[in-house]
This record gives sequence, C-alpha cells and structure tokens, in this order.
Amino acid sequence: MSPHVQPGLAIKAKPTQINEACGIDAVTAKGYICKVDEGGISVYLQREHNRGWIEAVMHPEIFAWNFEEDRQRGDNIAYRNPNHFNQRYPDDYKV
Repeated sequence: MSPHVQPGLAIKAKPTQINEACGIDAVTAKGYICKVDEGGISVYLQREHNRGWIEAVMHPEIFAWNFEEDRQRGDNIAYRNPNHFNQRYPDDYKV
C-alpha cells in the first residue's frame, strides 16, 4: 500500500464495473479516506450527484482497483475517523 494512502486524502472513483454496480458515477463521485490500517481502508464517498454518500471499509486491493487520488481537490484531515465503518464495499452497496 502506498504511504500516501492516508486519512484525509481526497479520492475519486475510477470507471469500473464494481463502481457502476454500486451506483457510483466516476465523473462526479468524490470523497476522502477516513482510516487506514491492517483492517482495511475506510472511505466517505459521494455516490453520485444527489444520490447520497457511502461510508464503507474495503480491502486495499478493492481500493486500488476502484479509486485513486483526486489531485484537483485538497486533502482534508477532518475526515479522519478513529474507527472503520461497518459496511463493506462493494458487498453492501450493489444496487
């Protein structure tokens, strides 16, 4: 896992089949990493414009396949969370 993958990192969705199956629009979906440790990566992510937010934990491989750093927006450490979210991505978000 990249050392740059840390809480507060601004992220965006990649155009993948998994993201599409979860109702995530890769053009508009934006979010932040909230927690990173051996338990996974937790993210807070806008599903798509006006479709709500996802609060989920995922394996690092799932993160790497479906998300990337958003260099157009600044990082925001305020999204740091002491605990992982309970829901799993993508299993709990398929539409």
